[in-house]
Amino acid sequence: MKFQRLVLLAIAILALITTFYLYLGEEEVSADKIRELALIASEKQDYYKFDGALIIESGVMSARMEQKGTVDCVDKRILIEMKGEMKIMDKEVSMDGEEYLIGDTLYMKINFNGKEGKWYKMEFPSIGDAWSMNQGELFLEMLEDAEVFRLKDEVVKGEDCFVLRVKFSPESIDKMYKMYSNIMGMKMDVDLDKAELEGKYWISKESMLIVKAESTSRLYLKKGGIKIPIEVKGTYYFYDYGVPVRIQLPPEAENATPTER
Repeated sequence: MKFQRLVLLAIAILALITTFYLYLGEEEVSADKIRELALIASEKQDYYKFDGALIIESGVMSARMEQKGTVDCVDKRILIEMKGEMKIMDKEVSMDGEEYLIGDTLYMKINFNGKEGKWYKMEFPSIGDAWSMNQGELFLEMLEDAEVFRLKDEVVKGEDCFVLRVKFSPESIDKMYKMYSNIMGMKMDVDLDKAELEGKYWISKESMLIVKAESTSRLYLKKGGIKIPIEVKGTYYFYDYGVPVRIQLPPEAENATPTER
C-alpha cells in the first residue's frame, strides 16, 4: 500500500504541474514588454484544452506520461486523461487512467498493468487560492529577473508563431517552488541552489495565445544527506481557448477512498 500511495502522490503532483499555463503577446520582445503582457494575462481564458507529454528522470524514479487535459476555470474543474510508465525503486508499472480536480479535491482512478483500479481522492485545501490567483501578477514576479530571448518565428500546427525562450532566475525558481509547496500543502527537501528552469513558448501571431510550450527543469532532492538529481521535461500543445466545456465527475468517483499526501 505504501508503494501504491507513492505512485498516486507522484501522479497527483504531475497533474497539478500541468495546470500551469501562460498567455502572452508580442511586439518588442523585452522583459518590460513581457511583464506588461503578463498583467494582461490575468484576464485568463476561462476554458482551454491541452495535449502533452511529461518525462521525469531521477535516481529513484522515472516516469513517462502522455496526457490530454480539459480545463474549466469557471466551475473550477480539470479533467486529465493519461497513460504511461513509471518506475519507483525496483518496481515498474504501466498505467492509464483519469483524474478530476474538482475545486480543491483530486479524484483519481489509475489502472496498473492492465488491472482495473479503484477511485481515490486527495484533498488540497490550499488549491482554492490558486483558482483565484492573479496569473498575470504571478508571472510578472517570476519574470522579474528572468532572461527573455526572441527566437526565429516558426509554424506550429498551421499557425504562424512568435517564439520566446525564458531562462528563470534562482529567485524566480524559489518563488515558484514556494507557491507549489503552499498549493499542495507539503514541502519537499529540495536544494534550489543549483536548480535550473527554462521554458520555450510558441505564441500565435493571430490570437496572441500560447500554442505550444516546452520546459526543462533540473533540481536536487535532499534525503539522508544525499542529493538526488531530478530532471523534468514537458511538451504541451494548447487549443480550444474560450470554447465552453462541461466536466462531470463520474458517479462511482463520489465514493472514492481518501488517501493521504
